[in-house]
Amino acid sequence: MHNQLPAPAATLLPHEPPMVYIDRLLEADQDRGLCETRLTPGHMLLDSQGRMDRCAFIELAAQSFAALKGWESVRQGQPFPIGFLVGAHGFECLADARMGDRLYIETVSLGTFEGFSVVRATITRDSDILARGKIKLYVPNAGDPA
Repeated sequence: MHNQLPAPAATLLPHEPPMVYIDRLLEADQDRGLCETRLTPGHMLLDSQGRMDRCAFIELAAQSFAALKGWESVRQGQPFPIGFLVGAHGFECLADARMGDRLYIETVSLGTFEGFSVVRATITRDSDILARGKIKLYVPNAGDPA
């Protein structure tokens, strides 16, 4: 396990490759995380023309928040929390992502109640916002607050 940032996302998530879609957690504090991923040839989210379906932005956001929570768990010596993406609200996909793009995914926890977390996510390439919105996740047995 890594105990300093940036940290490989695969060490912070309960997922196994090739289901790990993000590369690294770059920044983390209690409510905010910043991750990155590079859409390289063979990336699971790319189609045969090297394009990423826009609905994949929501999964990138969910895995980025999971990496933040995984980072917190590792630092506290706890097991990885297992969570479920249960919804999206006002999630806008403003532009496409393609092979070769380096994406940055910022997540900010807006609140947690009885295992449910609402998270604001913004996904950018360079200074362009590609997607943004809120996702809701459920982490069974998660305490209050996150």
